[in-house]
Amino acid sequence: MPCYLESSAFLKLVVEEQESRALLAYLDEVGEDAVTSSWLLVTEAHRAASRLGLDRHDDVDRLLARISLVRVLDEICTEAGKLLSGHPMRTLDAIHVATALYVDADIMLSYDSRQLDAARIAGLETASPR
Repeated sequence: MPCYLESSAFLKLVVEEQESRALLAYLDEVGEDAVTSSWLLVTEAHRAASRLGLDRHDDVDRLLARISLVRVLDEICTEAGKLLSGHPMRTLDAIHVATALYVDADIMLSYDSRQLDAARIAGLETASPR
């Protein structure tokens, strides 16, 4: 069951939050080999850690090493630009949704309501383990 881990979900693995344990349990159930994300996550995760004032870059790198990362390819960017015309979607959200579609993910894990809405409209199953 390939699942796509979006940045709002990944950060719950870096910073203990209310949903962190439920997300960890979900990921344990799916298995580490089934988790994928965009290389975009590398930048987003490190920037978020810095923005939160956390010196956790080693932890971020260890967690990233456990995820299958997909390069931000030309075709993904092209699809992201055309995705859901008429639906307000942020650029990075569009890249995440397009990447999840590109890898044929069964489900997208996210805690961002706009991201979840866009993913559902694009035809992806979504989850926010709580």
